Amino acid sequence: MMQTKHVANDLVPEQRSFVFVSERAFSTSRISLISMVVLGYKRPLVDADLWNLKDEDKSATIAQQFLKNWNKERAKNL
Repeated sequence: MMQTKHVANDLVPEQRSFVFVSERAFSTSRISLISMVVLGYKRPLVDADLWNLKDEDKSATIAQQFLKNWNKERAKNL
């Protein structure tokens, strides 16, 4: 007979609280996204409708980090 494990019970309290916070943050993000989709359905979205990204989430920052790590990996193989 196969036993099932309850993942949440296997987590230490700190991890369980993180799961709760993550689920709550996801729920809030989902509500924000749904409201933006509804707005976009009613009318075309404009720049002012969109939220600002944190600097660490902007493509310029991510591309810079990627290239730094990519070049480091390439140097290992030369």
